[in-house]
Amino acid sequence: MIWQDKFSRRFAQWGFLVLASIVSVSSSVGWFQSASCDSSWTAPCAAARYTVSWGIVVCVLSLSTIIASFLLKERKKIIFVVEVGVSVLSVVLYAIGVARVTAPNAPGSAIGNLYYFTWFSFLVSVILFIDCIMEKLHPSSTSETESPEEVPDEEKQVETSSAAAKMSEIPVETVPEAAMPEIQVASVGDTKV
Repeated sequence: MIWQDKFSRRFAQWGFLVLASIVSVSSSVGWFQSASCDSSWTAPCAAARYTVSWGIVVCVLSLSTIIASFLLKERKKIIFVVEVGVSVLSVVLYAIGVARVTAPNAPGSAIGNLYYFTWFSFLVSVILFIDCIMEKLHPSSTSETESPEEVPDEEKQVETSSAAAKMSEIPVETVPEAAMPEIQVASVGDTKV
């Protein structure tokens, strides 16, 4: 099941990246049309063209990653390589995009959908990349073919009994009664403190 995979942790993030890319592209197209950039190659118009281009590229690659995860369920290494590659490309494209689109006099310089979703997409891309790297540096203790729910009850029982045996081996020190401080009760009026 997809929700038990390692990929499932990032499934929502890939979905957010697809949606944010669609919003960025549609906002850029709207700005592009309102600014009459059809024949103009000014810096803001070039930034809007760039936003549309990389937004479509990241959207298609993110959708491809989601589809590949469903089609290649048994090929975890291939999915991981695809995720790392797409997340690196996405980080690079959105880093350039944030710099170009949110610069002064650029299409995303005013606070709005283009500004927010460009930054949001960049942050999601960075989170995806970091998550991929963390998975590589710190793989989970379960194997790729076995989820924690699939561990037989006998193995769980053996683990529990061995932990209890280890706990019973720990020496317990007792404190002599002479070392215990005496507690005194003070009274204030009718109330004891």
